[in-house]
Amino acid sequence: MFRAVFVKLRNIYNSLSKYYASFIVEHTFATVSCYLLFTICISFGLFQAQLEHDSEKLTHVKNSEAIDNANTLSNLFPYRRSNYFTHKSIDLGYYVEIIVKIKNKNESFMNRDVLDQFNQIYDNITQYLVIETYDQTSNASNNLTYMHDLCPKRLKICAIEGSILRMKEFQDKLLDKKINYDKNDPTQLYAEITSNITDGTSMNFVFGKNRDEDCENEFGKVKCYIQSVSIFRARFELLSETDVEKKKCHQIYECFPRLYESSEQIRWHFFFQHRSHLIVQSAL
Repeated sequence: MFRAVFVKLRNIYNSLSKYYASFIVEHTFATVSCYLLFTICISFGLFQAQLEHDSEKLTHVKNSEAIDNANTLSNLFPYRRSNYFTHKSIDLGYYVEIIVKIKNKNESFMNRDVLDQFNQIYDNITQYLVIETYDQTSNASNNLTYMHDLCPKRLKICAIEGSILRMKEFQDKLLDKKINYDKNDPTQLYAEITSNITDGTSMNFVFGKNRDEDCENEFGKVKCYIQSVSIFRARFELLSETDVEKKKCHQIYECFPRLYESSEQIRWHFFFQHRSHLIVQSAL
């Protein structure tokens, strides 16, 4: 019984194979063209495949109350590049980060000459780093700077983590050893309030944990006053909401090393470039 079924199926397969072979022989050009067209269509579909770079979209939960609340806030407060700085729960966004170290172990940033060198680095990024773009509408090229065109806003100022380091009031207090924070505060936050601006950051972020400090008890709280620091760190956030803005970010990464090629005082000895950020280390 099984042999008879096997023989019957084999005969059907042989007949179909002979018919298919004869069809290919008679219509060779049409068959090859169909296979070629099919391959091209599949290849075109593969080229349309794209990677999702927004990690938040990959981690969304269906019917999430948190996402619904976030969408409600987005509708109430629409994004405007001049007023808001976008915070993301996972993706840090696009940025340039500088880490400036004191090469001589006997020196620190409690020195006006050293602070002036850091100020030069900071100002080169915020004021003199320029990228050129081409506007197809006006058929003209534009020079874009960080402070005016490339930085997101937070409290109506550029979102720079560590911008407090450039404030004159902060530097004067640092030289006078008046910068202090609560030792029991794990974030070790410090805020500088002036008549023009209010800014603050974490001491751990801008100074690192290797610093000399003098701690004393004041009204039941342990206050620590910074006596010496050898590391300054600042992060310059970049606009990256659209593909055009992300392209500008990569232009900054490419031109950033050339910004200091002619500088003899500032020595850049480490560059690390990622898809979304650039980390630079310098020694003074």
